[in-house]
Formats: sequence, structure tokens, C-alpha cells
Amino acid sequence: MRQTHAKRFHKKNPIHPFEDTSSLTFFSEKNDCSLILFGSSNKKRPHTITFCRTFDYKMLDMLEFSLDGETFRSISQFKTRKIPVGTRPLMVFAGTAL
Repeated sequence: MRQTHAKRFHKKNPIHPFEDTSSLTFFSEKNDCSLILFGSSNKKRPHTITFCRTFDYKMLDMLEFSLDGETFRSISQFKTRKIPVGTRPLMVFAGTAL
């Protein structure tokens, strides 16, 4: 996302997206946004990213992804640290089907 179209919050709030969505809907309404990306890490669910989609400031759907700590690579581990202009994001879902 471009910097002008995204906001990053640094304050650690006790948010549990699948238990209570009121805090995420509040952030959606306050910032007038329809897409929310929430990252968290705790003992029960370590290293998770939650994608949230809202309509009319009500939660439509949420997807939670878990990052594997052994195979995760940060941007500093790549040969080039700069991302070329025009590159589109890619998500790869590798694993066994449930």
C-alpha cells in the first residue's frame, strides 16, 4: 500500500479480532477505511496476520494467517532491499489441504 493510503498504529491495544470485533469496527469508522490488516503474536497464536474487510463499518469477513518462524524471511535477508515500482504483491498458500 502506498503511504498516503495507509496508516500504521503503534500503540499496543488488547484486540482479539475473532472474539470481539467492536474495536476493529471502531478503527474502521474512525479512519474511514474498509480494509484492515492486523498483526499479532501471543502464546496461543504466535505470529499471525488477520485480514479484515468491512462494509458500512460492519465486519464482512476475516482471514487469519499464521507465519512459520522457521521459513519466514525478512526484507533484509533478500539480495535487493528495494522493491521495484510496479511490483504487485503475491501470496503463496503452500501446505496440505484440510
